[in-house]
Amino acid sequence: MLNDEISLHNKKVIEKFVDTFLSNSGEGFALEVPTNMMVGSPDADGWAEWKPVDSPLKESDLAKIEECLGHSLPDLFKAYLLYKCLLMTDFVVRLPQTPSNEPLKEFNQYLALRDSNLFFGKNMLVPFAYDANDAGPACFDVSISDTNDYPVVIVDMGRTHVDGYRGEKGWRNFEELLNVIMQDMESYN
Repeated sequence: MLNDEISLHNKKVIEKFVDTFLSNSGEGFALEVPTNMMVGSPDADGWAEWKPVDSPLKESDLAKIEECLGHSLPDLFKAYLLYKCLLMTDFVVRLPQTPSNEPLKEFNQYLALRDSNLFFGKNMLVPFAYDANDAGPACFDVSISDTNDYPVVIVDMGRTHVDGYRGEKGWRNFEELLNVIMQDMESYN
């Protein structure tokens, strides 16, 4: 749930993003839908229609992650995690799904890349999503900004061994990425 620590601007941006997503995605079906997000019963293959619910996360949950990272997460990304539980978040990048029973599971899987590949820590990159073309993770470049509004880069996992490679700049920040996603969604209508 969004709290008073999230700026009015970020609240409006994330609410618009979620509204755009929900109004353009039609009926949403997913596998392994948590009970409180389920609309009806799953079909024979396990797919069920889902609805968004308020996120059970608190700012303190994200503060623990930030402490481990040694960096703040962008406020707008925190608003994404704190606002609603969402499934099927595959866009130009696959944003972490946030099912109500494990809202940080996918985000933590992306973060685990920092432990399994020294490239990310060495280059001060924080993985938070994955490129829709499977090139590699989308990361916040925490080396660039002294605020927490970091550029987003896409890392080609096949190039992490190349000297001087730090990923390809994707978007100026998380807000620009969300705006691109919203434009894409609206263009389908």
